[in-house]
Amino acid sequence: MQFAHLLARALQALGRPALAYVGEVTYLHPHGDFALEHAWVALPGDVVVDGNADSLVENPMVPGHIAPRPYWGPRAAAPDRVFQHGRILHLPPADDEDMQIWWPELKAFVANVSATARDK
Repeated sequence: MQFAHLLARALQALGRPALAYVGEVTYLHPHGDFALEHAWVALPGDVVVDGNADSLVENPMVPGHIAPRPYWGPRAAAPDRVFQHGRILHLPPADDEDMQIWWPELKAFVANVSATARDK
């Protein structure tokens, strides 16, 4: 959830209307599908960014045959997952404190990238 929240904030800082969502995602596999609550970022045009999916292999609750790679593209074209339901992610206050640790550094990086792109 923190990854999705930070990515959405970074994209917003770059002028992209991104929102972090949390909901059910079903990861598809011939040996059995697996559904869980997961966070992703949504952009206009029904584009999703499931950039932290590769961390699922570290979760002991996820079956070993489920090993998704990060995905950025149209929701309907996701090759191995279905985004079932989602609601805008609002982090609880404890997680907001964590964001205050990570966000300033990421914000500075995004500002630098943005300035470099303008200079070219």
